[in-house]
Amino acid sequence: MAVSLTPVRSPIGTWTIEACANGICEIHMPGRRLPARKGEGELHAQKAKRQLEEYFAGQRKKFALQRCAVQTSEFRHSVWRAIDDIPFGHTRTYGEVAAAIGHPLAFRAVGTANGNNPWPIITPCHRVVASSGLGGYGGGVAVKRFLLELEGITKY
Repeated sequence: MAVSLTPVRSPIGTWTIEACANGICEIHMPGRRLPARKGEGELHAQKAKRQLEEYFAGQRKKFALQRCAVQTSEFRHSVWRAIDDIPFGHTRTYGEVAAAIGHPLAFRAVGTANGNNPWPIITPCHRVVASSGLGGYGGGVAVKRFLLELEGITKY
């Protein structure tokens, strides 16, 4: 099955949407150069591109995209579902996410699951912050700060 690779330009660099016939497989953060390619996921990729461009333009707060199934633990799926529930313009700490999924002491494991999120922005892992402040981000702290500020969050 040939995947589509579709670039999306943003003020903080070019993201790449990887999609197949079943939906969005992964969103690659800026800094990773992947060649554009059309494949069976082109319709999903183009829909995601439009929605991400709307997000970066301040016109979209929620995403309506089909995601590919990911083989991973139920724990990680529960973390990603909890992250999906964080509203635009709000944050949660790793500890709050851990408590929300019924594992209040698993904040480090939540951080690991958050860091392995295949759909950044769509599953808004940037909205998860450390109890002591911003915390890390796979795309770098500057990218996380930009995304939070795009949503009107200036205190973390």
